[in-house]
Amino acid sequence: MYDIYFLPDYGKLNEHIEGGEAQTFDFTCEYGHVRSVFIRREVPFLLNGERYYDAITPYGYGGPVVLEAKDREKLIAAYSEEYRAYCREQRIVDEFVRFYPLANNALDFDQLYDISFNRHTIAVDLTDENYSRTQFTPDCRNMIRKAAKRNVVIEVDEGCERMAEFIPLYYATMDKNHASDYYYFKADYYDQIQHVDGCKVILIHALVDQKLISSAMFILGDENMHYHLSSTDQGYYSYAANNAILAEAIRYGRGHGMKWLHLGGGVTTSEKDPLFRFKRNFGRMEKNLKDFYMGKAVFLPDEYAQLCTIAQEQGIEPCGFFPAYREAH
Repeated sequence: MYDIYFLPDYGKLNEHIEGGEAQTFDFTCEYGHVRSVFIRREVPFLLNGERYYDAITPYGYGGPVVLEAKDREKLIAAYSEEYRAYCREQRIVDEFVRFYPLANNALDFDQLYDISFNRHTIAVDLTDENYSRTQFTPDCRNMIRKAAKRNVVIEVDEGCERMAEFIPLYYATMDKNHASDYYYFKADYYDQIQHVDGCKVILIHALVDQKLISSAMFILGDENMHYHLSSTDQGYYSYAANNAILAEAIRYGRGHGMKWLHLGGGVTTSEKDPLFRFKRNFGRMEKNLKDFYMGKAVFLPDEYAQLCTIAQEQGIEPCGFFPAYREAH
C-alpha cells in the first residue's frame, strides 16, 4: 500500500509540523515487509544530563503497515521485537500513533501498542457506480442541486495553479474556526506536498461570478484519495459549495481508478459533531464508516516515569494527554 501516509517523503514534509526529524523504519525478513514512518522528537527535558526522544505519527494518519506478508503472524511478531529494540537503542521513550482507517493496520499491531478506538471516519466507495443514490443522503443530493441553482461553478485544478489563492482562504477558514497553530502550515508546505513521489495533489475550486468562494486539496495515492485541506469564504456558506466540491472529487476519483475517497472524521469524537454529520451525508451506509484507532507504547518505562516526574515539578500536570510529560496542543 503506497498511500501518502506511508511514504518517507511525506514524513519529511511534516518535520516542522511536529517539531522533529522524520524516520522510516523498514523491516524485511523471510516472512514479509513492514514499514513505519514517524517523527522523532526531542523530549523537552534532559534526563540525567542526556537527551531522549519520543515518536509520533506525521500529520493525518499512519502507523506501521504490512506491505508484504508470507506469514503475517510471524512477520508482525518479528517486527515488533525488532522495533522495540530499535527504539530502546535510539532512546525513543514512547510513541503515539494515529492509525490509518483505510489500512486497518491498528489491529495488526495490538501486541506492540495499547490500542483504543477513537472515532468513526467516513469514506466513499468509489467503485459503486450508483454512489449518489446508494451512499448520499437525500439532503446531500438536494444541497448539490442547490449549489448548481446558485450558479456555483466547479473547477478541477490538476496543476494547483490557484494555490496562491487557496492558501489565504484556508488560513481565513482556520481563523474562523479558532484553530490552533498546529493547522497553520508554513508557506513552503504547499509547494513541497506537490512533490511527494508516489502521490498526486489536486485542488478543486468553487466559484461564483469567477470569485473563488471555496476550495479543497485532495491527494491521490495508488488506490485511495484523501480529503486533505478545505476552505470556504464565510460569506458564501449558504451556497453549498463544499457539497459540490466533494461531488466533483468523487467523480474525479472514479475517473482515475481510485477505490475510496477518505473524508476523515469530525473535530470531536461525537457522532453528533457537525463536521462528522456533514461528511456522513456522503456516506450513509455501514460500509462508509471506517474505524480510527490510536496507539500508545512506552519502550523505556523507567525513563518515562522519571520524565513525568520532572514535568510535574515544572507545572505540567497529567490531563489525559500522551505522553504525560508534554503539554497538549
